[in-house]
Amino acid sequence: MNIEQQNWFATPIWQVKTELPLGELRTLVKKIRKKDPKGTIISNVGGWQSRAYPNVCSKHEKDYGIANVMKPVIDLLNNLVGATVEQQLGISDDIKLANFWFNVNSRGNYNTLHNHIGGIISGVLYIMIPDNNCGGISFLRSDKELQYYLPPLLDKHNEFTSSMITMKPKEGSLILFPSWFNHRVEPSQSQNSRISMSFNYSFTDYLGWKT
Repeated sequence: MNIEQQNWFATPIWQVKTELPLGELRTLVKKIRKKDPKGTIISNVGGWQSRAYPNVCSKHEKDYGIANVMKPVIDLLNNLVGATVEQQLGISDDIKLANFWFNVNSRGNYNTLHNHIGGIISGVLYIMIPDNNCGGISFLRSDKELQYYLPPLLDKHNEFTSSMITMKPKEGSLILFPSWFNHRVEPSQSQNSRISMSFNYSFTDYLGWKT
């Protein structure tokens, strides 16, 4: 007897090791934070989060030199996200970078459970990771009914039976995921700051996104 398995409604996560100029990005974040030390609060509890930049314009370039520093980052993101969406998700519609922002988390700081409404692909680039205790990113499955049907204790969990997966950040690594995937950032236990950049890609017709 042949048993055919079909896996539907999958939620993938992609991870890439980059060779981006992280030193320049760290300097850029420090300049932006110095200019706006209060930052903004969305999902972050403690820490610092910059406002979201809808695009790189002349004002930002003048204030921080953002355009020059971000060009290789955005070029890489465009290539990776474009290939991912078309080849692996089967979506051929034109999508573009909607916004990006920077995060600095220190000891005790974290981000609550959320997703990115309005996006199709979201992601995070880890600019500075001081050690292994600065808090991973956790993804939680949305079909909560699973907990009522699976045994409470399993010897081993896999992609079908796990209710959550936590990925440890790695300096220079880039994580992409569907924007509807619920996620949170675990509390940092490090004495040093972790710096990251988050971003969203959206369909071109939806770029009226307000942040």
